[in-house]
Amino acid sequence: MAQTKINLSTKTGDAGTTSLGDGQRVSKTHPRIKAVGELDELNSWLGLVIAELKTSPLKDQVDFLKKTQQTLFIIGAEVALVKGQKLKSEKVVWLEKQMDNLSKQIKPRWRNQFVLPGGNHLTAYLDITRAICRRSERSLVALLDQKDTSNKLHAESIAFLNRLSDYLYLLARAVNLTA
Repeated sequence: MAQTKINLSTKTGDAGTTSLGDGQRVSKTHPRIKAVGELDELNSWLGLVIAELKTSPLKDQVDFLKKTQQTLFIIGAEVALVKGQKLKSEKVVWLEKQMDNLSKQIKPRWRNQFVLPGGNHLTAYLDITRAICRRSERSLVALLDQKDTSNKLHAESIAFLNRLSDYLYLLARAVNLTA
């Protein structure tokens, strides 16, 4: 049986441009491409967190985080102007419910303390992931601030990232408390 050669490299980006979901070619420094890249970085760090969580007392959070990764793909597609992609407000509510459940597991004393990043490897990964989430959120806000008529970014995406950074903070505190 002959093997078919699949070439991953298209070489279309060699001149410093890439395509958005609507086919438009833009610079790789375009704010949309920057935002998509930051969402990709956030998703990658979530992958590391998931790998570490699998062996922790909080492994029940793994499935939630995997679904969160899928949600980040939807946000990335929306940012990249992929037709028909829009985050539904139910996803923000879903995340808030997860935060409420996680909050109940954490002693109330964490709310009144300043917490330095770190503690153990998993907590440090969560703190980095939270910071990247905040950066991703700022990139989306910057896109909205452009007041571009072609801007099809929806407020739910920003709200989701805002809640996700809060969730990551809660999860880091929960990890520290179980360590």
